[in-house]
Amino acid sequence: MPTIRPILEKSHQREFETPPNFTYAQRRFFFQITDEIKPVLASLDTRANQAGFLLQLGYFRAACRFFSPGTFVQKDWEFAARCVSRKESAPPKPGYADSTARRHRSLILTVLEVMPFADAVRERCQQEANELIAQGLRPPQVFGSLCDFLRGHRMEIPAYSAFVDVVNRAIQAFDTHLRQILHTQLDGVQRGALLSLMEQTADGETPPYATAPMQLTQLRNTQELMSLKAIRENVRHFRTLKTLYHRCRPILEALSLHDAVVEEYALEVMRSRSWQVKRWVGQELHLLCFIQYQYFYLNDTLAKTLVMATENSVNQCEKNYKADRQERYSHNLGQLTEILHEYIGQAKRLDQMQEASYDFSKSMDEKFRTLLADLRSPETSSFLAKLPLVRDLYA
Repeated sequence: MPTIRPILEKSHQREFETPPNFTYAQRRFFFQITDEIKPVLASLDTRANQAGFLLQLGYFRAACRFFSPGTFVQKDWEFAARCVSRKESAPPKPGYADSTARRHRSLILTVLEVMPFADAVRERCQQEANELIAQGLRPPQVFGSLCDFLRGHRMEIPAYSAFVDVVNRAIQAFDTHLRQILHTQLDGVQRGALLSLMEQTADGETPPYATAPMQLTQLRNTQELMSLKAIRENVRHFRTLKTLYHRCRPILEALSLHDAVVEEYALEVMRSRSWQVKRWVGQELHLLCFIQYQYFYLNDTLAKTLVMATENSVNQCEKNYKADRQERYSHNLGQLTEILHEYIGQAKRLDQMQEASYDFSKSMDEKFRTLLADLRSPETSSFLAKLPLVRDLYA
C-alpha cells in the first residue's frame, strides 16, 4: 500500500484553518445584515455575541466553513462590532466564547439553508472521496474536489482533521478492495510470473552470477535512443513484458485500475531499489501495475522509434534525390551551349526545307527525295542524339 502522506503541506493547512483576508469592500459585502439576519441578531443577549455571530456568518458566506474564534481577524471584529452597535454606544470589546460560537453555528446553517457536516453529509462525502481515490487522484486533489463538492451541494465544509479522516478511510477502503481481489483471483501462474521479476537474470546458457541484477532492474531501464544496441535491448525487454502482461491480464482486468492508479503504483516501483521491492509485504499489486505500465510505455517507445526511423529514412532519401538531381543537372549543364547551337542550326535547316518545299520549279518527287536526304543526314542524327540531354536538364 502506498504511504499515506499528509493531505496538505503545513503552510496550506494553516491557510485552510485561517479566516480569509478581506478588503474593506469585501467586509461590507460579507458582513452585511440582511432582513433574515436581523431577528436572529435581536435574539442574542450581548453585543459581543451579536458581533461574533455576524463575524462567523460572514466567514461562512465566504468560505462555507467555520473557524475558531481564536483565529478571528481584529479588523473584521471591529467592523462587525460597529455594524451591531448603536450610534450612541461604544462597540463591544472582543469576548466571544468557543461554546457560544458552537451554539451559533447551527443558527447560521439554518439561516443560510446549508446542511451540517453530520452523518448523512459525511457519508456522501465519503462516497465521493472513494470515487475520487479510485480514479487515481492524489490526496491534495481529492481535498480540493471534496471542498468544491460540498460547496456546490450547499453542505458545510468540515475542519481539516475531518478531511484527513475521510481521505485516509477512502485510501484504506480502496486498498482493501484491491487486496481482496488479489487474494481471491490471483492464481499460481500469475504469482509465478510476478516472482520471476525478483529473480536474477542469466546471460544465455550461463547461470546468473552472485551479483547479477534482478529482472525487475533490467526491465525498468528503457533507453529512448536510436542506436541499434538500444533498440535491440528495448525489443528484448518488450518481449519479456509482453509475455508477463498476457499472463497477468485476467487479474489486471479484474482489478480494472484507472490509468492514474497504475502509474502511481508503477512509479513507486521505479523509484525504489529492487531489493527494497523484494522485501515489501503485498508486493503483487505494485508489480502488476509495473508490468502494465512498463509494457505500454515500452510499446509507445518502440512505436516512436519506428516513426523516427521512418522519418529519418524518408528525409535521407529526399536528400539523396536532391543531391543526385543537382549532380546530374550540373553535369548536363556543361552541354547546354552545344545543345543551343544545335537548335540554332536546326532553325536554319528548317528555313532551307521550307524554301525547298515552296520551290515550284521542282517536282514533288524531287522535293520528297530532298526532304528524305535531309532527315537522313548526319546533322539530323546528331541533333536527335542531343534530345535525351535536354530532358535530363529538367528531370
